[in-house]
Amino acid sequence: MEFQNLKNFGKLYTGRASPRVILSLFTSAPKELGFLGTPKFLAKFQSKDRHWKRFRFEALEKRAVTSQDVIEGMQTNLAFYTALMAVQGKDKAMPTFSKLAEKLGIMIYEDFLPDPKDFLRCPDPWKAVRGYFSEFFQATARESVSRLQIVKDTDQEFQVHFTDCAWHATACEAGYPELMPLTARCDVVVMPRLMRDIGGDFKRESWLCRGEPVCDWHFFRHGAQEVV
Repeated sequence: MEFQNLKNFGKLYTGRASPRVILSLFTSAPKELGFLGTPKFLAKFQSKDRHWKRFRFEALEKRAVTSQDVIEGMQTNLAFYTALMAVQGKDKAMPTFSKLAEKLGIMIYEDFLPDPKDFLRCPDPWKAVRGYFSEFFQATARESVSRLQIVKDTDQEFQVHFTDCAWHATACEAGYPELMPLTARCDVVVMPRLMRDIGGDFKRESWLCRGEPVCDWHFFRHGAQEVV
């Protein structure tokens, strides 16, 4: 298999949840919110979802983000978080959101990305990783969701620095800058697991959403970290 034939090659990752993921949210919520808190959350979610879908984000207009799927993903993320805050208060909502967002984010990635075994079917799995994720990231740049620079693309490493992220900018404009560090936790679960299963490693040493200059996505071929 050539990497260009891998699932969703070159397509924009929107973060939208499939019916499978939504069902998982409904089954997971009572464990975190209780049977009395869950209906309150669902009612608040509907209200917050309507609110954020009416909100005019200057951050999206400035960046000329036009993908409705991405915009709805951002709106849903905000609705999810602010509904939890309305039910639990901020101090309790943050760990609840982090736990649920990580679980659901992993499932969303699993729905979108190829399996490790798919990469292993390619003639050169490492070349497939570099080629696939290069297009994965470039798709976000083409749609103005991010600005990025490919820092390294070698037989040992593939590293990308994001210098701007509409997801984080939108969360900040909405007044919840803490949202994206919670949402992005699933990245550092999914990517190391994916790379480990195909003989590689993944690290993120810098986060835009934590106030650092860039968001760092650094893929290593197995053992490369000891060589560098």
